[in-house]
Amino acid sequence: MTRTIRTLRTTAGSMLAEIGAAVGTFVALTWLAGHLVTASSHFLTWSAADTRVPDVGVWIAVLTATAVGTIWLEHGGYRRLSAKPNAGRAFAWLGVCYLPVVFLPAGYALWLAIDGPAVAVNLYLIGCVVCASWLAFYGGLERLQLRTAQFSWAFLVVFCGLLTVVGLGSLLPLSAGLETVFGPWILESTALGVGAVCVQLIALQVGFGETVGPSATN
Repeated sequence: MTRTIRTLRTTAGSMLAEIGAAVGTFVALTWLAGHLVTASSHFLTWSAADTRVPDVGVWIAVLTATAVGTIWLEHGGYRRLSAKPNAGRAFAWLGVCYLPVVFLPAGYALWLAIDGPAVAVNLYLIGCVVCASWLAFYGGLERLQLRTAQFSWAFLVVFCGLLTVVGLGSLLPLSAGLETVFGPWILESTALGVGAVCVQLIALQVGFGETVGPSATN
């Protein structure tokens, strides 16, 4: 009886892991496809109205394409692409959540430096998904000797910083207060960029530095 229960638990755990990997792949692919569509509409100057397809139709097509792609991957696609078949969950966490937030300060500083257009956000998020695919499916984490938990530490630093800024900004006249204390230069793009880089360095140190990194576990 005990052996049967143990077998059932193992089987259920395996099934849940496979389902989680498939769902993660679908979510990340949908995220990627959505930003590809948005970026292409900017560069190719087209819209759903030009194709006489309603916006809802475009996103239904995106969901359909990503669902078909996920099914193909689950039925031999990973093997053909020489990718890990069980890394879908890590792919989703890295591509949709961790990488976009962890490197947001650096992205913001770069955006300020080049005065980037709105489509730069889509390109940044596309790049995060591409990097996540290498990290999760092609051994990037192992080659760099990184763990997904390390990304979560860095994620928390940036996310908590964002919450603090947004919270203080909604409760207090934060911009006016900073300008009064430090002067108008504090709100210039150069100062904001330097501040963002400092936050980025702190997040990387917390997530991947010697203190937290080696002790982090998956």
